[in-house]
Amino acid sequence: MNSVQSQPTALSVDPWPEAPVAEPVVSGVLHIEGMPRTLRPVIERAMYRCIATESVFVVPNDDPLTAQWCTRWYREGAGIGCRQVLTGTAAELRALNSAVSVLAGEYGFSGKVEH
Repeated sequence: MNSVQSQPTALSVDPWPEAPVAEPVVSGVLHIEGMPRTLRPVIERAMYRCIATESVFVVPNDDPLTAQWCTRWYREGAGIGCRQVLTGTAAELRALNSAVSVLAGEYGFSGKVEH
């Protein structure tokens, strides 16, 4: 009797069993009102540190040529504000919201990330 061993097929072998599964990218909006101007670099540094995922253009019906690729700050009384659409994982947006909320509480301005 001749025994034949079955060979693994492409479907039975996982070539990357430990490959991490990427979290989905979501969009959120950074809202800041009445922030002291001196905190602008602090907020921008928090954005850089909290959101490591590559930016994705996901604004429906918006033209990529007129998209906001940089944060547009505007004057607001004695302070500044912004309304910036961001993309990242839900965890990254939560981390940024936490950082913004702490700064808003400490320095008396309105700030949050909605997602």
